[in-house]
Amino acid sequence: MAEHLGVFREVVRRHPGARPAVLPHLHELQRFVTSPLFYYFCLRNPRRFRLWGSLLSDAAFFFEDLARSQSRFISSFPVEELIEGEASEVSRLDAADICARSSAWNDAAERALRAADTGNSLLTRSYSVERFDTSFVYYTTHFTFYASRWGATSEPFTRPFYHNLGLATQWSRAIGDADLVSECIVALLHSGSGADCGDLIDIVLGRQAANGAIVREPSMEARKTSDYEQLRHTTLVGLWAISEYAYANGIELSIALPDILGASYSPELSRSDKEELQWLTGLLSNYSGVNADEVSAQERTSAYRLAQQISGLRPFRCSEHYLKELEDSLPNIPSELSLPKLLAKTLLEMVGQSSCHACSNNLLHALHGVCGATRLQPWGDRDWLRQLLDDFLRLPIVRQRAG
Repeated sequence: MAEHLGVFREVVRRHPGARPAVLPHLHELQRFVTSPLFYYFCLRNPRRFRLWGSLLSDAAFFFEDLARSQSRFISSFPVEELIEGEASEVSRLDAADICARSSAWNDAAERALRAADTGNSLLTRSYSVERFDTSFVYYTTHFTFYASRWGATSEPFTRPFYHNLGLATQWSRAIGDADLVSECIVALLHSGSGADCGDLIDIVLGRQAANGAIVREPSMEARKTSDYEQLRHTTLVGLWAISEYAYANGIELSIALPDILGASYSPELSRSDKEELQWLTGLLSNYSGVNADEVSAQERTSAYRLAQQISGLRPFRCSEHYLKELEDSLPNIPSELSLPKLLAKTLLEMVGQSSCHACSNNLLHALHGVCGATRLQPWGDRDWLRQLLDDFLRLPIVRQRAG
């Protein structure tokens, strides 16, 4: 989904006339990424920031009325730790790029992009061809995408960089990899290299099968059928390369995509999910209509002890407590809390008066963003998660903490 949205975003950005052909294919995806179930996935998997952040920012590109609530949700996560926690430079650039596209800009994103513009070895030294392999070509092309801000500028690039990108292109062409050739076409055009990519486009178009799919390797052309997974990425990147080449040469790109019947998505609960949901629903009912000053000292102590028993690193801590919890959890960091356990732990901390005001507000800020986004796509009786969040946010103890 992330790759489809990313390529469609770039195609439509270069060729606005293609938008009507693309939108029918995104309606079901729009329903999913604006549903509580998707936000549930985000909350449970904050370390997959680059995946869900890309989906949200690209959905906002196509459906601009969703951008504000999605950006608010993204800003609830500790973006700085997520970026600096990435091991490789291209991964940090990827995360910083998503921040920029999601309007969740901060110092960490700016540092990551500034460092790439000044200190990356691709910009300062020339590499020999024997250093190239698939991974190095991939790194070179993706660095180009992020450093050029998707073709918006060529300022960071130097003569050594154009040498490296030129060799990467030659290497990809020599081994006949249509996937890497497509990426190199986009990188050459994004970087302002001035290279003539006509012969490279011929390679991509020459690998197109009768059904429109683009085959990566020549050896696959003899096969009558190929797995979708083997063709998906090359076809998408090939479409992107064709789009960029057409734009650079003043050719209007026309995409006629057939209508599709989108199956409605009905979330299903596992047995463990149902048990957690039932447990949390019972806990919420205990504090329905109860104000913080109505809780006895004994109950506060009991709630505090129970909250301590629910262990797990969660991404809504303030900077001080996030780093402290991370340090205390090493070397074995517990998995993220499920959403019911996260809400239960938060409520018990509020009842026990042990929650940090900033930590609680970070979570409440995110949950309000979830509810704000999902009001645009009501799901009726099936929306068990939306009802759960609304019930939690309506509790007097929670409202007092939010105030």
